[in-house]
Amino acid sequence: MDSRKFRGGRGGTPAFVRPILNSLSEMRAEPMRPAQLNRKAEELLLEAFGAEVGATESAFAHGAVDLMVEHTHYFDGFGLFCSLPEGTSVAVRANKSEANRITILEDERGLKEAGDRALDVLLQGSDTRVDVAVISNTPFALSPRVGASALVATVRAVRALESRSSTEAEDLSGLDDPKGPDRHYEAARIMASRPTDEPAYVLVDTRTHEYLSLDVPSLERPGLAAVLFDTVGQAPVHGEHRKMLRTLTAALKDGPFPKIRSVRDIEHRQLEAALAAVDRAHRPLLTYLVTENGRVQKLVAAIQRRDWQMFGALLLMSHASKGTGLGLGTAETDLIVSGVENMSLEGMYGATRLSSANRAVLVAGQLFSIPPALERLRTSFEDKYEDSLTTLLL
Repeated sequence: MDSRKFRGGRGGTPAFVRPILNSLSEMRAEPMRPAQLNRKAEELLLEAFGAEVGATESAFAHGAVDLMVEHTHYFDGFGLFCSLPEGTSVAVRANKSEANRITILEDERGLKEAGDRALDVLLQGSDTRVDVAVISNTPFALSPRVGASALVATVRAVRALESRSSTEAEDLSGLDDPKGPDRHYEAARIMASRPTDEPAYVLVDTRTHEYLSLDVPSLERPGLAAVLFDTVGQAPVHGEHRKMLRTLTAALKDGPFPKIRSVRDIEHRQLEAALAAVDRAHRPLLTYLVTENGRVQKLVAAIQRRDWQMFGALLLMSHASKGTGLGLGTAETDLIVSGVENMSLEGMYGATRLSSANRAVLVAGQLFSIPPALERLRTSFEDKYEDSLTTLLL
């Protein structure tokens, strides 16, 4: 290869080296292994509550990043997560007090709430009281709330402490069906934390509460990175969209689809008839919900075929649909996504805003195309907004 083709930087360093070094410097440090994080939880337990006679058990559950899950805030659809090596560890032991005691290392992020909920169900009718320590190393920017992995880890630790003969699925049966308007989304996150290994992706079905690990050898996976913002505008108001959804679902049941349980039962080929049956103002939301649920299945097919160009195209479609259907797009996120799309000939596949809950855009591309792409995205963003971006290689 003729080295003269590479424009030199300072000291004759080829220009392509700098963005790679910059991006490598922003990679996450090697995360603690589950056993190491378990030991940290055990140390936290001892520090918080002192020594006790009896065994201490600890357990770990992986965290996950929403890849195509936003629509499950509204109905019992399919969701797809990207699994993380990081997660949550829980240490537990019996105590002699009259109450359960929980300690956490950092900001709650749903940790204490999840631990309390798990203990209420698992120890219902029992005289056992326990001390619990919870610690998570999941990056906040990628997963602001980690209650799902905390709940799964708590179940595993209590099961080990009590040597339960029941299965994990049986012990989770009272916990993986939360109540409230976000029940489908919360159930999806619990299922995404259940694989005991670290698959590349996890497909969940929020109606049947089943999940499927989609493993891809590391050398065959696309490069992924997160672009993080300080601010990207307001998240959508789920309550307003849910009110719309109730109205349009009633119209569908009163019209051409009397037997549907939810909009999940509307197939893409039926979308035109469905749109004709609802108010014009509700059509963007209905279009997003039906097409996004279908895109999850197409994304799974692309992963199984290792068709990363289709994978990226579906991410771009998802981003556009979130903007139209949920009002989730912002000028900042759109700039990043369009920038990635314009680099398709340079090995980039696609991008999408991850969810309404976090301020991040996921970008996908060939492994060695990601670092220079991130450098260009940073430069264009800083030129336009006079603000900086943080990038994180996944």
